[in-house]
Amino acid sequence: MSRSEPILIKVDYEILNGDHEALRTYLNSYLEGNPSSVILDLDEVQVLTSVALGSLVAFANRLTVQGVSLETINVSPKLLEIIKLVSLDQSLGIR
Repeated sequence: MSRSEPILIKVDYEILNGDHEALRTYLNSYLEGNPSSVILDLDEVQVLTSVALGSLVAFANRLTVQGVSLETINVSPKLLEIIKLVSLDQSLGIR
């Protein structure tokens, strides 16, 4: 199956910090089109629970296994500081 165009996933606070199974289902639904890359937009997210962060890392790992690149954009300075503190900026495609 050939890869489709890159996709943009917008994630807001409610999606990200709600039920982790719903978040996982939401993120994985974007993989059905076999994207060439994924851009994760966190523009509307200021805080993140540890469960949500774990779900994002699991999603990033799944992308890596499938050979799909990930870039995370519009990360707030506060959130970026936390992500870098736990050394997950590379895993989540933050440059």
